[in-house]
Amino acid sequence: MTRPLRDTDPSKIHLITCRVARAELLLVPGIQMNELLGGVLARYTILHQVDLYAYCFLSNHYHLLVQGREGVIPAFAADINREIANRVNRLLGREGSLWGRRYDDQVTIEEMDSVQALIYIATNAVKHGLVSHPRLWPGASCYEQTMGAKPKRYVFTEYSNYHAAKRSAAVRGEVVHRRDFEKVYTLILKPLPIFSSLPQAERVTQLNKLVEKRTREIQNERRRLGLGFMGRRAVLKQKRFNTFPEQVSRSKRPRCYTKSLRALRQFRKDESAKRSHYAEASFKFRLGKFFTEFPAFCIRPPLHYRPRQACFSET
Repeated sequence: MTRPLRDTDPSKIHLITCRVARAELLLVPGIQMNELLGGVLARYTILHQVDLYAYCFLSNHYHLLVQGREGVIPAFAADINREIANRVNRLLGREGSLWGRRYDDQVTIEEMDSVQALIYIATNAVKHGLVSHPRLWPGASCYEQTMGAKPKRYVFTEYSNYHAAKRSAAVRGEVVHRRDFEKVYTLILKPLPIFSSLPQAERVTQLNKLVEKRTREIQNERRRLGLGFMGRRAVLKQKRFNTFPEQVSRSKRPRCYTKSLRALRQFRKDESAKRSHYAEASFKFRLGKFFTEFPAFCIRPPLHYRPRQACFSET
């Protein structure tokens, strides 16, 4: 399957998902792991000026609901994934790739789709049978702040600057301290545009009703199927290395997030036309026609190779 076209339209809200390779449980919650993940997210949300609406880190994947300026979301996701991979490897004393594949980026189509995406993220630990209620999830999650809690603060250590300073100090016979390279960032959630005009108390009340409703639906469905929940203590006792879930769902990369069949059909139609336009424009662009018009809000391809002439006509 070809790589999806990244949509850089600043008006769209993105549901970003990334999974650990082979679904290994390398992100099991803990004090250090939560601080690491929260610190990376807080730093790059501020650095890229991204609006963060919801987030949840489970033991082998994460979900983010974000919106940003044109072209910023791919750079934001790349920085998040790179920093998490490097820091998790350092924390766990491991090497190699952390993520299984490129992140999935679903754009929400309608206003209520963004609300549904937020509820999906807030109740994700319940959906996977890890805890019976979102408030019980011990990992990094937006649930508490969504329900009105104060923003959380995280420490982010600038290791590159720290190690460079250590090398320079060693030559001079001096000592540098890591704490001098620690910065505190506040992880702030923005209200979804559909809720932006509401007072915080009313917004929290509405979201609480929606989260509780979805949580009860999941609980009833699992009860009907004879399934229980792992529980907070069991989650914290999970082994990280060579531990995999019993079942791993595999599906094609989703391209949008919507509950509307009409909106989904229109999106697929528009996406097909957009991909066709992009393929022809990419061919001409790589031949040196740099003023070729691309579909709106697309990332232009690299120029490190020329396409085969038989692919498209140059007219």
